[in-house]
Amino acid sequence: MKNAYDLGCGHPVKYRFTSEQGDSACAMCVKDRHWESYGKTLGIIRVYESARTFIPIDCPVGTKVVLWYPHNGYDSDRKRLTKHKLHFGRVYTVRQMDAFSAHTDVYLEEVPGKVPFNHVHFAFATPGDILDSKP
Repeated sequence: MKNAYDLGCGHPVKYRFTSEQGDSACAMCVKDRHWESYGKTLGIIRVYESARTFIPIDCPVGTKVVLWYPHNGYDSDRKRLTKHKLHFGRVYTVRQMDAFSAHTDVYLEEVPGKVPFNHVHFAFATPGDILDSKP
């Protein structure tokens, strides 16, 4: 995979897009640079997240999901992702879902113990996600 990280930023090539000016850019880097200044005030949907929706509260056990929305949820939800070393774009397997009136917890096969994560961090994994996650 010689060209997997050819943008010079460390992100996979799949996040590359061409701007209206014809420049090649990385959607994740653009998101990082501009979310604070433009996204919150203008309500812009982040480029790398716009094509997916998060998993429903009745997601079946065994479903492959991908961490696609690391910025969703509360601060404590985001800290739990970091503490347990979950990474953007990685594929995980649903072990259990618990729906409550105000939130839904998802438990993952890859995380030992009973550690709840907010379901709004995850989207359904595509075949491309699953192939990319193989060693």
